[in-house]
This record gives sequence, structure tokens and C-alpha cells, in this order.
Amino acid sequence: MGYDRRVMVRQRLGEIPANDTHPRLAVYTSGEPGWYVFRPMDQHGCEGTIDIPVKGSDLKAGWRRKLT
Repeated sequence: MGYDRRVMVRQRLGEIPANDTHPRLAVYTSGEPGWYVFRPMDQHGCEGTIDIPVKGSDLKAGWRRKLT
């Protein structure tokens, strides 16, 4: 079984601020076209070790436009 390209971090796109439903998130392009990798960040800006792959078509309205 090979490496899951959906969690392959390629290029940092930016951050999404924290709100009532999620922490601050760093956002990257993925090794799989059409996918993004989200990493939770703490209050000091340090990224966690959890990589969350999200299909571009599943992003909240407006997020995809901000990331491309």
C-alpha cells in the first residue's frame, strides 16, 4: 500500500482564523489535485501534527475562492 497523496503537503496557501466551530487552521495544497490539507494551529501559531485532507468540492462556500 502506497502513501496517501491526499495528505502530502505541497504548498502553504494561508490560514483560516479560528471561530466557534474550529481552531485556527493552516491550509496547504495537496499531492492529490483538487484536495487541500488543513492543519490545526495553537494560539502561538504552531501547527499541530494532524493533517486533515479535504476535497475542494467539499469546502465551505467561499473558502475555495479564497484559497485559489
